[in-house]
Amino acid sequence: MNKKKLKILFVYAKPRKKLVSLVKQKKAPDTFLYGLNHLRNLGHQVDFFDYPFSKPIKLIQIFDPLHHLFVKKIGLGYGLFRSALLLPKLNQYDVIITCGDSSGLGVATLKALGLVKKPQIYTLGLFYVKKNFSKEIKKNTLFSRLYRKTLFSVDNIIYHTKIEGEKLLKNISASPKRATLIRIGSDPDYFHESEKRKTKDFVLSVGQDIARDYETLIKAASKIKAKIIIICRPKNIPKIAIPKNVKIFYNLPFESVKKHYQEAKLIAISLKEQFRSSGQTVLLDCMFLKKAIVISRTKGIVSAFWEIKDKKHCLFCKPNSPQDLASKINSLLRNPKKNKFLGENAYQLARKKFTSKIYTKNLLKIISDVTSK
Repeated sequence: MNKKKLKILFVYAKPRKKLVSLVKQKKAPDTFLYGLNHLRNLGHQVDFFDYPFSKPIKLIQIFDPLHHLFVKKIGLGYGLFRSALLLPKLNQYDVIITCGDSSGLGVATLKALGLVKKPQIYTLGLFYVKKNFSKEIKKNTLFSRLYRKTLFSVDNIIYHTKIEGEKLLKNISASPKRATLIRIGSDPDYFHESEKRKTKDFVLSVGQDIARDYETLIKAASKIKAKIIIICRPKNIPKIAIPKNVKIFYNLPFESVKKHYQEAKLIAISLKEQFRSSGQTVLLDCMFLKKAIVISRTKGIVSAFWEIKDKKHCLFCKPNSPQDLASKINSLLRNPKKNKFLGENAYQLARKKFTSKIYTKNLLKIISDVTSK
């Protein structure tokens, strides 16, 4: 492994300056820095850019025809113009790590054009669950050829669950040698049991991505013998009647979410089957807090965390089944000993397998590989 100190650039698709500061103050978990802080602690020069993908610059993409083409075809933003703003900086680093599709595709295009000479590691986003992605990419069109050429210029693609890798290789015919599974890790320095709060009588469900299935949870609520608290975004909530035992909070800060985690009697993670990584960070965060968890058995979960066993580390429920979800939740509400058993086992497993430091160690192997060629 290449042990020299490297100059590493992270390009984020969303603002990260505030998060970097909060992580340093231990007021937020480091999960979504994707190893930046740990690489710095190892002595590497690690910088990041997020301003080309901030709101003021996004206004400029109104005049970016490639952006509109990609949105129309596959529902993904295409950040070529915004990535070009970084061009004077990109070749100053040993390796570029792009986090998210809109940042990754733009930089990859600059590589395909020969303007960026440095290796790029592309952290996969939501590409294949968007609109008509599979249909469009399989066509032999100018657009599909452009997309493949762009992605083929990337030195390594990171995906977070086996099913994502299978979909990636199938859709773009990429070499398995250029795609690597790295499982998400949580931040045990932020989520730990030492800040224990008194447990209250409610079930908690947290998450904002498109695979969250709050409709199933809300339909199950009338059969659940406890208050249910949901923390999400407004667009996550379906337009159906909300039972009296359900309370919803929108866009809470990390510290407030953490407080709810600590006080919850148990955690419910209801997911749609979209064959992608979803629910992973909430699952791991709560494992570090020794919480009993009921989670939908989706391929995105079981093909990422194959060590997690039903009835040992959590309770799995059927996706899109209010009856099964309610039954599993009620079984834990009636059995505090089972809660403790699941929580302790989950914690021990997470500590061994699923920390952000382990994620960074695996990322560093890829960095060493692409920079030593």
